[in-house]
Parts: sequence; C-alpha cells; structure tokens
Amino acid sequence: MSIMKFIIFFFNLPFVYSELHTFVVTYTAMGNQTFFAAATLDGQQIGHYDKNTKTLVPKQDWNEQIKSKTPWKVDTLIETVQRTYNNNMHDLIEQFPQSNGAHTYQGRHGCSWEDKTNYHDEFHDYAYDGDDFITLDVKKIKYRASVSKAKYIVKKWNNDREQNKTLKEYYKLGCIYWLIEFLVFTKNAFGGTAPKMFLLQKSPNSDVKCHVTGFYSNNIVILWMKNGQEVSNSALLKSGEILPNEDGTFQRTVTLRVSLQYWRKEQYTCVVRYMEKTIRRNLTEEEIKSNYSEMSITASDSSTSILVPIIVVVLVVSLILWWMSCHQNCRLGQCFHLENAN
Repeated sequence: MSIMKFIIFFFNLPFVYSELHTFVVTYTAMGNQTFFAAATLDGQQIGHYDKNTKTLVPKQDWNEQIKSKTPWKVDTLIETVQRTYNNNMHDLIEQFPQSNGAHTYQGRHGCSWEDKTNYHDEFHDYAYDGDDFITLDVKKIKYRASVSKAKYIVKKWNNDREQNKTLKEYYKLGCIYWLIEFLVFTKNAFGGTAPKMFLLQKSPNSDVKCHVTGFYSNNIVILWMKNGQEVSNSALLKSGEILPNEDGTFQRTVTLRVSLQYWRKEQYTCVVRYMEKTIRRNLTEEEIKSNYSEMSITASDSSTSILVPIIVVVLVVSLILWWMSCHQNCRLGQCFHLENAN
C-alpha cells in the first residue's frame, strides 16, 4: 500500500466515538535461553512470537484472516530485536556482571492513534533489570542511553545500518498501518455482535450493578447517567476490572451506590458504548435481575420442608411415650382393661 493510499484510508475510517487505540509489542529475555514476545491491541493480547519459526502467531481466529491476506511484517522487527539482543549479549554481561543471577532484559515498541483527530505517537524503549536502559528517538531513528553503562551499546546500535533501516520503515508506516488493520478486522469480525447488559441487585437495599459481558476489546465505555447527565461522583460509583470469559470475550461491572429511595425518585440509566453501538437500560424494578424474591420463596419452601418432618417426629415420639406409659400402668394393675376384668 502506498503512503498516499494509506493516508486516504487513514482519514476515512468510520469510527464514531473518539478513542485512543494502542498497538504494542513487548518482549522479555533472560540469558541466551529465554526470549518471549507478545503483541497487544488496546491492552488485549492478539498474538505471541514463536522464536523457532520466527513468526508472530495469532491468538484469535480473526487474526488468521489478516495473516492469510497480508504478510505479518511485525515479526520482522521482533526478529531484529532478538538478533540484536543475541549479538550484544556479551556486551551486556560485561557491563552488568551477573553476580546476582540472571539479568532481565525487557523492551517494548508500538504506537498510539486517536481515531477522530488522527493524532498518533510512536515509542520504542528498553529496560534492564527493571530500570530504564535505552530509548529510541523514533523521529530521528537514533538511540539514546538512559544510563552511562548503556552508552557503548547505544553507539553500536546507532551504527547498525541494517537494524536502523528496518526501524525507519516500520515507524514510517508499518506500526500505524498494523494498528488500523487490526482495528478494522476487529470491527468487521465483531461489529455485529453487541455485548449483553444486565442490571443486578442482591437485595432491595443493596447497590445496583451494571454488568456487561461479551465484548472483545477494552475500548468499551460503561457509565451511569442521572436524568440524562453522567454520574461523575466517584463516591457513588465503583468500577470493576475487565475480566476474561471462557469463550475469549470479556466482562466488566460498574456499580451504582444509590439507595432504593433515591433512584426511585430519579431516572438512572446505565449506558454502554462499544464498536459504534450504544446500549441503554433504565434503572427500574422491572429491569433488575435479583435473587432476593427467589431466596424468600426458597426460604419458605425450605422452612416448610424442615418443619413437616419435625412435627412427624414429635408425634411419633409422643405416641411411643404414651404407649410406654400405658404399658407400665398395665403392669401395675391400673390398666383400663384389667380394672374391668376385676
């Protein structure tokens, strides 16, 4: 794809809500045995790097469609990173003696894109044992040392023409291109599938939860509105984390901390915005899914089922005691039948 065609494509993407999207590749290496890399889109993993085949392996089926239609040139950069690390491992060991065991080498590269303003930013940096190590000036394709011990390695990397050529090509077009490609495929794959929303409550006096499930990206907006205005008071809201489902989708809950007497007087609405779709559900007693009414019925049934056997047991015991008492009286000659016989 030419730069001009890409720019035209870039400006005509049909995204409605202004969102910042991020595509990141992270990698971790320890010694010469371990090298792991993974690609994420908006915080969700979409693939991992296979160091044996030197390819980025898709995690979801829809990623296979991208792989079959266009070459995954992202893995070219990851392979470059792995090769650079292997070539400079000796220098790293000299600069950072491994007296305390194996050192950890980490890196990340990627880009962000805002779909309405077309703002975009690229980043590429490294850490060693958790501390900043080397940063790449993406615009100039020039490495900068974050610590003095990294200066020697930075000098070598800046003189590596093959590596710098790969970086220049990737950040000139590749990163943003792949970010948008992933977004478009995600939209096409899941755009017709709306997440499910439920209003949940444990008891009449408990908080109300807006539970949303069945979405594929963390670029989802869940909010509560009061009479058409967004509830912004943090004391009234509790946002849960995005959690995975077994089918590869995700779920999240946002809790409204307002008592029954207040939300009956006002109009509260849970609003979900996802993939150009907006879902609204007004907070009413009819819309709430709860288990306290079922609990009352169950408790009543349970009490009845427990009470009946107790009554039966009491009756049986009473009859046994009566029979024993009567039998004892008969032995003493006080039984009704014995008196009549005399």
